[in-house]
Amino acid sequence: MSVTYLKKYTVFQVILIGLLITAFICLSSIVAQADKGETDEVVLKPGDPMPQITSFDVERVIFESKKIVAADKFLIVSFFTTYCEPCIAEFPEFKKMKTEMGDKLEVLLISVGQDSRDELKRFREQHNIPDFRIVRDKYSSVRKPFGVSDKVPVTFLFDPKGKVLYAQYGAFTDGKVYDVLMPLIKELKNDNIEE
Repeated sequence: MSVTYLKKYTVFQVILIGLLITAFICLSSIVAQADKGETDEVVLKPGDPMPQITSFDVERVIFESKKIVAADKFLIVSFFTTYCEPCIAEFPEFKKMKTEMGDKLEVLLISVGQDSRDELKRFREQHNIPDFRIVRDKYSSVRKPFGVSDKVPVTFLFDPKGKVLYAQYGAFTDGKVYDVLMPLIKELKNDNIEE
């Protein structure tokens, strides 16, 4: 073997070992932060303000969360995919709430899948939810401020002042969306009437 070949081989080994050590250090740091709870992930909880979002719905109408707050409405924000059965199971419950509350409740569905606008329009028709606005969040620009990962469903109920009233990460037990959310709305409405 020539000396030049050995030098190249040794340099390659040194670089490879350096890269492996760097990767190990980075991975150890990430694991240590996660163990301490020091991640960049946002988790909304009751009392937190609604993230300010501006996006277009599938009808290409702009949606601004601050306008919902200004309109003094309750808002349900549900992150879903079109193939998520627990997500779809919540829609009739949302519809029941919307029927009961009328224009005092807005339902916003945020699609975190890769469906096109036309596919989401067909999905809305297929599930008979014409009053629900659907926002396509193909690039995660909406879900990031809410702290939502790829795991759905995730549902938030915001009060008319734009504060989180309830947050559900994962499916509701036995599909009891109405039974959980509606009493919270009624209680808050009654408190406001008494004031």
